[in-house]
Amino acid sequence: MNDREPFTAELRVSSEDTYKTATLRGKHELVADEPTWLPGGLAGHDDHPAPVDYLVMSLASCQVSVLVQCLERNGVDTYRIECNAVVDEYYRDDDHPEEMPPHTALRLGHITVEMVLTTTAAYRDQADQCLITYDQGCIVGQSLSGGIDYTPLTALEIVDSPLGTVDEQ
Repeated sequence: MNDREPFTAELRVSSEDTYKTATLRGKHELVADEPTWLPGGLAGHDDHPAPVDYLVMSLASCQVSVLVQCLERNGVDTYRIECNAVVDEYYRDDDHPEEMPPHTALRLGHITVEMVLTTTAAYRDQADQCLITYDQGCIVGQSLSGGIDYTPLTALEIVDSPLGTVDEQ
């Protein structure tokens, strides 16, 4: 993938910001908030999707995108797709740092993606084959099921004067 544009997300957030705004691949902006049900004054306004919402949407939209590509590659030009994705299992991480709020120990255990493909009888065989194989082409689904590895790199900067907004620095 060296000749392809890398998938990136950049965020700059300060204590003055209400929402988190990410710039993806240097050209798309997404805004994230937290749900109102978070405990102890940590709740967001629920004005924008939460980070987990974006994860679920990423999985569902990747699944649909790959299914569409398979259908089009196999000459199926009449179809309708309905996709519903839901986090249906959570668990708590028992090895959770005491410094963190208790709700941050919540982990996703399972996401169900329900895909319904509607087409005409003329495309039955091609559509059926695409439904059997499409998941193998979804980079998000395959990465999630494979256990994505990531590396958190951190740094702490200390300044002597009060902080302005992130834009001023």
